[in-house]
Amino acid sequence: MTDTAMGNAKSLARSAAPPGTWHSPVDSALVCSSGIEFGNLQVTSSAEYWTERRPHEGRVVIVRCADGGEPIDVISPPWSAATSVHEYGGRSYVAVDAGPVSWVYFTNSDDGRVYRHRIGDAQPTAISPVPVEGENLRYVSPVVTADGSWLICVRERHFQGDVVNELVAIATDGSMTVCVLVSGPDFVASPTLAPDGSRLAWTTWDLPDMPWDSTRLWEADIVASRDGGELRLVNHRLVVGTERQAITQPRYDANGVLYFVSDLTGWWSVWKRTGQTCECVLDNGSDLAEPEWSAGQSSWSIADDGTIAAISIRNGVDELVVLRPGSDTIATLSNAYTSMHGLQIRGQTAYVIAANGVCPPSIVAISLADGSVMALTRPADIGFPESYVSVPESITVAGADGTQIQAFLYAPVNPDYALSADRPPPLIVNVHGGPTLRTSAAFNPEVQFWTTRGFAYVDVNYRGSAGFGRDYRRMLNGQWGITDVADCVAVALHVARLGLANPSQMMIRGRSAGGYTTLMALATSAVFAAGASYWGVGDLELFAASTHKFESGYAGVLVGCGPGEVESYRARSPVRLAGQITAPVLIVQGTDDRIVPLSQAELLHAELSARGIEHSLIVFDGEGHGLRHASNAARALDEELRLYQAVIDGTVTGRPAYPNGQ
Repeated sequence: MTDTAMGNAKSLARSAAPPGTWHSPVDSALVCSSGIEFGNLQVTSSAEYWTERRPHEGRVVIVRCADGGEPIDVISPPWSAATSVHEYGGRSYVAVDAGPVSWVYFTNSDDGRVYRHRIGDAQPTAISPVPVEGENLRYVSPVVTADGSWLICVRERHFQGDVVNELVAIATDGSMTVCVLVSGPDFVASPTLAPDGSRLAWTTWDLPDMPWDSTRLWEADIVASRDGGELRLVNHRLVVGTERQAITQPRYDANGVLYFVSDLTGWWSVWKRTGQTCECVLDNGSDLAEPEWSAGQSSWSIADDGTIAAISIRNGVDELVVLRPGSDTIATLSNAYTSMHGLQIRGQTAYVIAANGVCPPSIVAISLADGSVMALTRPADIGFPESYVSVPESITVAGADGTQIQAFLYAPVNPDYALSADRPPPLIVNVHGGPTLRTSAAFNPEVQFWTTRGFAYVDVNYRGSAGFGRDYRRMLNGQWGITDVADCVAVALHVARLGLANPSQMMIRGRSAGGYTTLMALATSAVFAAGASYWGVGDLELFAASTHKFESGYAGVLVGCGPGEVESYRARSPVRLAGQITAPVLIVQGTDDRIVPLSQAELLHAELSARGIEHSLIVFDGEGHGLRHASNAARALDEELRLYQAVIDGTVTGRPAYPNGQ
């Protein structure tokens, strides 16, 4: 046989392979080690800064780009700028350009202390004290006073089982002086300085609320002692918060006018304080912010001339909108990006971290005048030909009560294979975490792992997701484990009815809250042939009693349980419904998870084992709420693939639990 004939025979054999079993150039190692995660974008008068989470280095690096030059690393190994406030972290540094000298102040992930670093020096210098024995101090959202003498930030103190969140000022001279500025509320966030340094604004909230439920906005005057050795706040005043509303991202403009984002209209919109009243200045009927799971998010900004730019979320897709001074017209700056975050402004240029369905995230500058785009960083090489990329299609599905549910559908794409009209592909339904988060249309190599193998894949923005207004976000309150499951089922059945998925080969997967929904879907519906729960909640009663402070009241709101009420927890706990699960399930868990502890997975494993239900439990030693090590994440993904392919070929077999991914 000639080489050409052999090639044709090989092509024919491949094209006939069942979808879900196709050979793919996207392996688990590529998915779990690919790309750099950009975050915490900040612009100063002369430079742009951001963080890069680099899997191959195992750290988070602060990067600086000045005068249109090449980006440079600001901190060298082993320094890592990361924090674990609220367990989810947030903005871990602040940069200050003072003439010819530039500084960064950051929280180091290894010891949690705050450091001062002059760019160009060999080593940073600690400015926060060493914790006392048994104490754990965490810091986030730093800002530096106008004279550079103080760093103001949120401090989270863990000591003897108690967790206290406060606003503190840390002397930048290395004297280890710390002044508590605000204490008392359960949580404080978003410290923001007026341009002249005379005032500070911040937000607070109390349990059981989350910051997207109800917050308050405060302002006070800043006073330093005569000798400069103490900083305090005087004349505290409540700016907004007598009505229940979620306030976030306070900002001062160049003239010292206080702006903020509130959802009082039903959408997160931009407001400003005028005298003793507040008025909405930018509301386009979409959310201009997202739930602040990680501290210090930035989805809007204001230029020195008063131009406001914001990221508008419409039907799951991000757009950049602009409102100019003296105008009532909200302009949309069209570009190729469908996902943006970290918005900053300098002059008439907006800086964002941007991506779309075929392009991984990069940092770009967008002209507010004409919308032209300039890239500051190159998107990461996706590691495989673009002809294999599946591009998301936004679909809308009517839920059981008529509510419109948005989702992103990815078709199987692999140029080496062809789908047969009489053999629709298996479908994977992905349930995002939170649950008050959302899925976006950004390029995700994990999605391509599945679609290049012949799976259809759908990412669901079920009721409770962010980006669809306050009412939609609150639809999950009291209904967790019910409406989210119903929406995922509705989307799956809709895709199958269109002939785009095999109804007998539909799988469901999710992480954290998405893992909980996965387990509940397997227990309360007969739609899914298999599922994978990554650090998902199995016992709501135990979760409510043992999870971390930030979410300690969240389960009660989502399930509708008041203090001491447990029946709804029990009725909607997968461990108590384990006998109703008939499909095989993969459970992935880390030993060091402080949000969903290992005991959750162990209880579920025991219940499933007692009932002889096919399942696998993988426990990774040293991992928390997520898999940091690429090898562990790859192992879990390969196990999930093995499970789904066993469903496809009809050879599903349960596996015994094994520790440490071995």
